[in-house]
Amino acid sequence: ARELGRSMPELVRKHQTSRENANFVADFFNASRLHFIGSWKDRYQKLLDSLPPPPPLPPPPAGGERVVAHIDMDCFFASISMRGRPELEGMAVAVSWASSERGNGEIASCNYVARAHGVRNGMWVQRAKELCSHLIAMPYEFIEYEKAAEEMHRCVYGVTPHMMGVSVDECFADLTACADPEAAANALRARIFEKTGCTASIGLGPNRLLARLATKRAKPNGLFRLTAQEGRAMLRDQPVSELPGVGYSAVQKL
Repeated sequence: ARELGRSMPELVRKHQTSRENANFVADFFNASRLHFIGSWKDRYQKLLDSLPPPPPLPPPPAGGERVVAHIDMDCFFASISMRGRPELEGMAVAVSWASSERGNGEIASCNYVARAHGVRNGMWVQRAKELCSHLIAMPYEFIEYEKAAEEMHRCVYGVTPHMMGVSVDECFADLTACADPEAAANALRARIFEKTGCTASIGLGPNRLLARLATKRAKPNGLFRLTAQEGRAMLRDQPVSELPGVGYSAVQKL
């Protein structure tokens, strides 16, 4: 982590204002996780523009359900940090511009070893260190994220052209036309790992909502399928906070 940090100008140079650095705005955005995530739509559109347009969406089988897949990379930023670094295997790893040596900062991603100690995304590094003193905080590697994200989306497109990007590490895909959607999903997971070195979990359902909820049960590095009937039974006993996009304010209103 220290070696990687020393190689990054965002971390080794003195923080400057716009008066001191004519490239202040560009440097700021190049080091911004939120900018990287927010600008993903533009990069995703460029990827779509390089691919043939999809044919019409196939109808579901007579009397059957549509099959929608939700593909979500596991601890994406942290997985990239661990990739190719066997010395980090089994260690508690997080991603942040800060570490115990570099002050405080927000954790963008952490692996499941760190989560077992109570560390969570969005937590401050100093608080995370209180919960997990041996936590290793790795700096961002935006170029590697972009490469792996494009590979993941291309793997999905190789299975079906009916794909909808959600974020840098997440998308939906329609597998209705696949003879065996579960086999196709497992093959896709294997292909993603082969191309990116990172694992992905996939949830299957008759619509995007249930597919996304199925992914929660599939993690980490697994596959889970919900039918419409199973989804209705599961949602009946769930709090509304379990629904994607429903945060604190929406829960209060509901």
